[in-house]
Amino acid sequence: MVSLDLTGELHNTRGTSIRAGSGTRFNRLETYERSGAWLAGSSPNYARFYPVSTDGWIDLRMAAEQGLFFTAGLRFDAFRSGIRFQRDRTDFLAPVLDAGWQFALAPRISITLPIPGSEGRTSVRLNYGRVAQAPLDDAALAGVVDWMLRRFDPAHLPKDTPPYTADEVGRLRQTPLLDVEKVRASLLEAVERTGR
Repeated sequence: MVSLDLTGELHNTRGTSIRAGSGTRFNRLETYERSGAWLAGSSPNYARFYPVSTDGWIDLRMAAEQGLFFTAGLRFDAFRSGIRFQRDRTDFLAPVLDAGWQFALAPRISITLPIPGSEGRTSVRLNYGRVAQAPLDDAALAGVVDWMLRRFDPAHLPKDTPPYTADEVGRLRQTPLLDVEKVRASLLEAVERTGR
């Protein structure tokens, strides 16, 4: 992994400051597994990919009366998994799918309050912020599910299976699966009926 970070801060005499920073991380991941290792003669499965994450932020910190500070800012995060795969691994001419970049923009807000009687030595900070590793949007989740199906069980996936779309995932998210045991039992029953 290689990481690059840059941070700067500008102060004035009234206690107000502007801070900004950015960072980028380059990773190299390698995986090795035996696909279908429980079968005789199964082939090894090897993958190498290069995830990249980058971020940037800016904060304005303002001093108020009696040691009170307000901070407001904005953070930008971007992530690319580096995962690329062929839609059909048995066809070397099949299109290569790329997970692409994911972006997030999030506010950063905080208040720092001094604790009375501590003479400025102790304070409490309340803050709100979000980061890019929060829940995936519909398009990203569709991409992850497609990648998992094709990466971990391509033998049981029919060749004409279309990829999930963001609209399809969005519709499915509207009715979350609440009774997992009941649905699992009905799926197992259906599998037994069909003999698969």
